[in-house]
Order: sequence, then structure tokens, then C-alpha cells
Amino acid sequence: MRNGHKIGPSYGYYPEPKKTVVVVVYENDVDAAHACFHDLGIKVVRGHRFLGGFIGDEEQMKRFVDEKVKDWMSHVLKLAKAAEHYPQAAYAALSKSMQFEWSFLQHVIPNCSASFLCLRDQINAIFWPAILDGGVSASELSLFTLPARLGGMGINDPVDSAGIAFSTSRTCTKKIVDAIKGHEEFCVSDHNNQMHEAKKQQKVALNTSQQSTLASIMTSLSGDKKHAVKRAVENKASIWLTVIPASHHHFDLSPTEFRDALALRYHRPFLKVPAECDGCGDKFTFQHALDCRKGGLVTQRHNEVKDALGDLASKV
Repeated sequence: MRNGHKIGPSYGYYPEPKKTVVVVVYENDVDAAHACFHDLGIKVVRGHRFLGGFIGDEEQMKRFVDEKVKDWMSHVLKLAKAAEHYPQAAYAALSKSMQFEWSFLQHVIPNCSASFLCLRDQINAIFWPAILDGGVSASELSLFTLPARLGGMGINDPVDSAGIAFSTSRTCTKKIVDAIKGHEEFCVSDHNNQMHEAKKQQKVALNTSQQSTLASIMTSLSGDKKHAVKRAVENKASIWLTVIPASHHHFDLSPTEFRDALALRYHRPFLKVPAECDGCGDKFTFQHALDCRKGGLVTQRHNEVKDALGDLASKV
């Protein structure tokens, strides 16, 4: 650092010691580090944030993770509040953005599963009931952690994902770590092959685990719910759930439309439906809505399909 002030500028490098941090592994070495760097103003610590993760003292690392989890919990609360009126947008925000924030952290910090217990509890107790506007069973909560193609909602369990994420990350970067330690020469192709193989193995293992989880969940579901989930999986009827709700593509659903679609997907009771059909006076059910010829719904659905096909045909 001292020589950097003299040599650095000629190479376009201007050291700033006050922005430099030295992480000391052992507490006994802290005083020696202070003595060595005190005249440069370099900060000596036992642990510090680094590239989105944390290096150093394990206790400080845990506090760092706990603070991040606390922040995410506050965001989940805000999403749950927004879900009262915008359930599809809140779901998209968590599934396509927020969960990848803690996924990144889990890839770079080991042994942090326990810190995510409170986050998982909050998602299960507050977020999902807000999305569905009703109670959620334990079987449904487990099902929701699976990807949409397997009948789930694609919100990973933050506790279960922590150990898998770090293990995969460590395997992917093995060649780089070995090269830094001087155990072998770094080769880009070897590193790429290592990453490809590690990701492949992780994908196969994860798919096997998810298939096993789905089979276990299916045994606990009632006949109608089991049939509904099976239909969604076998017919690959989940694309609508994974799209971004962009209004200019007409992918945004109203709160009622989104919750009704989820009710169909998981055979849940419909919300805010009349007790009787306004066309014939019979008891109003989902099947009756499809069959009744007096309320105009059959004709309306026919015309919607006709108009959609006509619109598409006009653009060819």
C-alpha cells in the first residue's frame, strides 16, 4: 500500500487507504494489524461485507444475514399488503425478483439455513393467505414451493434452498479456488466444464427431490384437489402463472380473475360468487357456470374465443 502511492499513479492506480479494509481471521492478531496499518488509516475488522456476501467472523456473519432477512421480511409484509388489491403483481414480485436476492446470499454464505426460518414462517402465515384471500393448508404450502410445471407456485422454501445453493456454488468454483491456492494452473475450459457439470448434477438432484415431494403431497390431498393438481401437471397448464403481468400484452388479471384461476388450479372455493344463478335460479357452482344456458355465459365465452381468433387472424 505504501509503495502503491509512489508507483500506482504511473499505472493509473490511485490507492485510497481510508477506503481499504483488512479482515483479520484471529482475534489475537487484531492489535498487530492495527499497529501495522495505523499510520495509513486502514480499517482493521474481524468481518466485513464483500461482493454481496460476508467474510470473517462467524458471529458477525450471522448478524449480517439476520439483518438482511429482517429487511426481506419487511418487504414481504409490504407485498402482502399490496396483494389485497394486486395479488398477481405481488406474486410476480416475490417469485421473479425478491426470492433471487436471498438466493444470491445463500450461494455465498454457508450454514445460514436457520436464519431463514422466520422468513419462511412469514411467507406461509401472511403472504400466501393475502394472495389467496383465505386460509392455506400445510399440504398447499408444501405444494407452493414446487415449480409451476409440477403444480406449484415457484416460491422456493428459503430454509431448504440455503444448503443446496452454497454447496452448488462451492462445487462450481472449485477450479478457481484451487488455482488461487496454488494447487493447480487455472484453465478456463476446465472451469467452464466444472460449472456445467456441477449445475447439471444439481438440476438432476433437485428435480428428483421435487418429484419425490410432489408424490408425497399427492397422497395427502383429497380426490378433487389431487385431480386438479394432476390436471395442471399433465396438461402443462401453468404458463399463465409464470408470465410477467404486463398490461400491454393483456397478461394482467384482476384480483378476482387471478384468485379464481388459482381456485380452479387447486380446487379451492371461489370467492365472491352468488349463491344462486341469476339466469335460472339454481345453486351457483363452477360447473353450473359452464353449463347454464340461461345466463348468457356460454354465448359470452363462445364470443370471446371467436373475437380472440379473429383478432389473431387479422394480424397474419
